Amino acid sequence: MEKKLYKYKKKKTHFIFGYGKRKIANLYYKRVFSNQLLILTDINNKVIVTQSAGASIINNNKRRKKIAQTLENMFFFLKKYILKYNINNLRLYMKMSIRSHFYMLIKLLLKYKIKIIFIKIIKPIPHNGLRGRKLRRR
Repeated sequence: MEKKLYKYKKKKTHFIFGYGKRKIANLYYKRVFSNQLLILTDINNKVIVTQSAGASIINNNKRRKKIAQTLENMFFFLKKYILKYNINNLRLYMKMSIRSHFYMLIKLLLKYKIKIIFIKIIKPIPHNGLRGRKLRRR
């Protein structure tokens, strides 16, 4: 029998668009019922890293996962990858309505001198619309 020679796959690199010192990436922030998600992607929407509130806090309390201060812990993990890829400009996509979480995220980005190129708020639209009113009894 012949031995199969295995070729090592090349490590896929992320395409972070940039000219000069300007490097651009996408940051998606999604808040679901009992958790928060931060997803850092490159320009082609290849995921670089994801971070959830449940993975970043020590105690797994449902109420603690929802508060805006958990963003600081989540962003601490993301900061390593932002520094690794020299990202200094972000496109911010919010999959939620604007609340205190939004202001906290912008404050954190400004703290680490990361510029926000644009912000897009993507609100989920229900297929069925709102539930109708209850009919009046006669």
